[in-house]
Amino acid sequence: MTVFRLSNIWFTLFVLMFALYPSIITAADKTGDEVVWQGISAFYNEEFDEAVEVLTKARNDFPEHPTVHLVWAVSLWLRAQAKDGYKVAHTALEKSSAEIIPVYQQLLKKYPRDPDYQLNMATTQGLLARVALGKKDWLGVVSSGIKGYKGARAVHQNHPEIYDSYLPLGVLNYYVGRSSSAVQVLGNIFGIEANSDIGLQQINLAVEKGEYARVEATSILAYIYLWIQDDPQLALIYCDKLRSEFPKSAYYHHIYTEALLQLKRLDEAEMSLAVTQKMADDNLPASKKAWQPTLKYQRALLNFHLGDLDEALKLVSASINDFNAELDTPLGYGYLLRGMIYDLKGKRRKAIANYQAAVKLENYTTAVTKAKRYLKEPYQK
Repeated sequence: MTVFRLSNIWFTLFVLMFALYPSIITAADKTGDEVVWQGISAFYNEEFDEAVEVLTKARNDFPEHPTVHLVWAVSLWLRAQAKDGYKVAHTALEKSSAEIIPVYQQLLKKYPRDPDYQLNMATTQGLLARVALGKKDWLGVVSSGIKGYKGARAVHQNHPEIYDSYLPLGVLNYYVGRSSSAVQVLGNIFGIEANSDIGLQQINLAVEKGEYARVEATSILAYIYLWIQDDPQLALIYCDKLRSEFPKSAYYHHIYTEALLQLKRLDEAEMSLAVTQKMADDNLPASKKAWQPTLKYQRALLNFHLGDLDEALKLVSASINDFNAELDTPLGYGYLLRGMIYDLKGKRRKAIANYQAAVKLENYTTAVTKAKRYLKEPYQK
């Protein structure tokens, strides 16, 4: 059972809310659905300028659409990440969130019992938690995160037939269920079931029966099975679905490559990695820079499996030294891989230092679990 750091607990709260952003539409005949989905598809395919353009126009054309304002704010945030980096993106998200909150407040006055608007307001609170996280404003993270979760839970309790609402609850139940007993007690206070198995069942329901939640739920399951459950065979199924549906997404190609690497399907992995590298190289400046350390890690893992330890060590060291992303999953696996290489080279002291660095991240991934194991017994191929 993994112990969360405070930042990881509330990052999870944000993931829970952020996961909702494409998944709030519950009525297929809402005017503007087709246009809104066009914008959502654009940012899943990493066509951010198109997404902003489509959703900005949709806000004016369909001002009472329950989701358009929220996904417009998200599209601005994602574009800023890709163009200018995370710091600028946090400012963009704060500004756009502040703009849409009054819009949802007015819509809720007009339609006080509409679960679509209620869920969107809850999700916007999740976005505010994300802004606070970027500023390391922990009180703001906690306050906005709890408000968002309570709002989503209320909608779920009153409308269990809305299968999209199973996603946020499932995400939080899963992660809190894997955390420390203290965090589980805290979760219980706020009505979280803190059961990983139940959480997975709920996320799967969102995949199978949800509408717009299907994509994000699939993405979350891919992440869980790749880096937490250590089940790359199952992860590959979800990764392949996402890659096929959104072929312009570098991220979905990346996780597909990762699954192939973990399964040691090396020829396929090498081809997929080349595709991802080209997509990353053609990306916007900040996004291109952020991708390079992660792709270096994957090339290091490929060379490790091919038996070229020297090349693997060079690449993974470059990946660690250049790492600049917010989510530190690749960094943890980088430290783990470098420790394994040093063990195979007979450099136990250096191996231990890298395993300790992986454990220190406490990011609830399999990298932490394996690093703890190899601290006790050296890695052997």
